[in-house]
This record gives sequence, structure tokens and C-alpha cells, in this order.
Amino acid sequence: MRETVVEWSQVKQFYYAILLKKVTSIFVYSELKRYISFTAHIVSRDIKERYAGSYLGFLWNFLYPIFFLIVYWFVFSKVIRIKTPTADESYLPFLFAGLFPWYAIQDGILRGTTCIVDKGYIIKKIRLPHELFPLSANISALLHHSIGFAIFLILYYLWRGFSFSEGLLFLPLLYLLQLVFSFGWSMLLSAITVYFRDMIHVIGIVLQGVFFLSPILYPPSAIPKQFAFIMWLNPLTSLMEGYRAIIVYEKVPELPGLLYFTVFTAAITLIGFIVFRKLKAGFVDVL
Repeated sequence: MRETVVEWSQVKQFYYAILLKKVTSIFVYSELKRYISFTAHIVSRDIKERYAGSYLGFLWNFLYPIFFLIVYWFVFSKVIRIKTPTADESYLPFLFAGLFPWYAIQDGILRGTTCIVDKGYIIKKIRLPHELFPLSANISALLHHSIGFAIFLILYYLWRGFSFSEGLLFLPLLYLLQLVFSFGWSMLLSAITVYFRDMIHVIGIVLQGVFFLSPILYPPSAIPKQFAFIMWLNPLTSLMEGYRAIIVYEKVPELPGLLYFTVFTAAITLIGFIVFRKLKAGFVDVL
């Protein structure tokens, strides 16, 4: 009789555990669905605000970078005469493979840096994870520049002729790593900006310096040997070379560079998350 009671209590505990797990999963799912819906709403609203009152609308995704692409191509290819790693390689696709990802990163970090300050009126009214704001800013920036990137990529393959390579399978991975990279920096910088508003101006200057110190307009081989090590410490070097390997050279990105960028991205995202979590408690009071 006693064994039967024990067995029945175990059965009850088992079913209670299942019920609790089910209720918890429903709650987590509903919260996750709410967060995704809110993020999609912020991204959609940001994209609409970009083109409010604009006649050309989404065409600016292509026209803006193509203008600077032509300018940089003329200056560095015809005037300064930057040489690409291979003699038969055109400078235009070489430049394109580095310039478009840079614009997405730059835009994502700039918008991510100010996202908490800009969305302060929402943060005071709605209780949601504040991390959604830098995430939304970077998704919006990536989607914004992906249109121009896709158009130019289609034109490039129509001009050169499309041929499938294994490197193309790594393109989504680079896109994801790029998003996480800029998101990690955005969490770190947006949290600091709430308390130190001058960071908005500082990061604009720093990004200009990073642009010219990264192998975007020139190949890493153009760097003097004594500075080559410093150049490869820059994680953007691995990212840009990864895009060029896929698009220009039709190869798989080099594993050491891809691994280094992945580790650096994970590290800066972890640092950004820790700093953001520590500082966000005072956001409402400061905003």
C-alpha cells in the first residue's frame, strides 16, 4: 500500500513538472513573439522615416554608394593608381566588395550609438529589453544597404558572368557576423552615450579614421611591411578580405581571418552586453 502511494506521488510530481514546463514555454514564446514584433515595428518605422518626403525613396540605397564608388574608383584607380593583388583584376569590383559592407557597418554603429538617446521617449513608456533598440538600428542599417549591395552584385554578375563557387555559401555567414559585430559595438557605445553625449561626435571622427586605416580603398599588400601586423590586427581587414575572396576571387574566405573576426566579434559583443546591462538601470533617470 505504501509503495502505491509513493508511486502515485511520483506520478503527480511528473505531471506537475510537465504542466509547469508547458506554461513556462507558452509564456516565453509569447514574450519572444512580442519582442520580435516590436523589433520588426521599429525597423519598419525607421526605414519609412528614412524616405519620408523623398521622391526617389529606395533608389537612394543604390545611388548614394554608387556615387562614392565612382569617385573612389576614379581617384584611386586613375589618379593614384592603386594596384590590385592580381594584374588582371579590375579595381571596381575590388572596391565594391569592401565599400558596401563598410557603409552598412558605419551606418549601423552611428545609428546604434544614438538609438537609446533618440528613443528615450519610448523607453520611458514601454517596458521592453533595451537591447532591442541597438539591435533594431543595426538590422535597419543592414537591410538599407543590402538593397544597393544586391543591385550592384546582380549588375556585376551580369557583366562578368555568373559562376557558382563554394565561397558564396559563406556570404550569409559574413552577413550575420557583420550584423553581430556592429550590434556589439552599438550596445557598448549607446550605453556610454546616455551618460556622455560627446560620444556621438567622437565616434563620427573615429569611424572616419577607421575607414582610411582599413583596407577598403586599397589591398593589404599596399601597406608597408613594418605596419602589416597592425593592419591584420584590425578585424575589418579579415572581413573585407572575406568579401573579396567570395565576390572577386570566387574562393572560400581564409579560415584564420574568418576565425579571428568571429572571436573578435564574440568578444566585443560580450563586452558590449556586460557594459549595457550595468548601465541601463539608470537610463530612465538620465534620459
